[in-house]
Amino acid sequence: MKKTEILKKLKEIEKEVTALRERLEREEQPKEEQIVGTFDGEFMITDEGKRYQVPPNYASKSMLVPGDTLRLIEEGPQNKFKHIGKVGRKETEGVLLREGEEWIAVCKEGRFKILAASIKHFEADVGDRIKLFIPENYQEIGAEWGAMSGMAEEPPAKVEKPKAGEGKEEEKVDGKVEVEEKKEKVKEDVELR
Repeated sequence: MKKTEILKKLKEIEKEVTALRERLEREEQPKEEQIVGTFDGEFMITDEGKRYQVPPNYASKSMLVPGDTLRLIEEGPQNKFKHIGKVGRKETEGVLLREGEEWIAVCKEGRFKILAASIKHFEADVGDRIKLFIPENYQEIGAEWGAMSGMAEEPPAKVEKPKAGEGKEEEKVDGKVEVEEKKEKVKEDVELR
């Protein structure tokens, strides 16, 4: 067996073990004690309408999007959550804005709020291009939130070469025109040598 085949098999086994552990945890906890709900961007909401604040750092790290299923694990005074179901998601790119205290990503699909914890983690700022996940059915469920997954690569600068025979060379970079007298510069460089 090749090394890549062995590594692939190990990953499959690890996934199975993880799934079995999660199943065992669910079966060990009595059904009446399980509190399950749907993430709305900030809260887990149960079928009964009870709302539980999801820690922003956990939601950010787990890249939760509206529609994801969570289970509440009550441990003393602090609530913990387990991500037990992912809704279909779509990755897109947008530009980051700030409106008051809210961070907003504007993309071709619309406007989506982004958790401040994600902005801090990725060291993003107003005007940055970001990548984010949104639910596939964002329109059907009226999703207002997205999950930032990283910074988007900036498009390369557009450079136009000058026409042959011109004395001055103009380069257009990101819409700004910079004029350089290349002949003068070359002349100076030659004289310095």
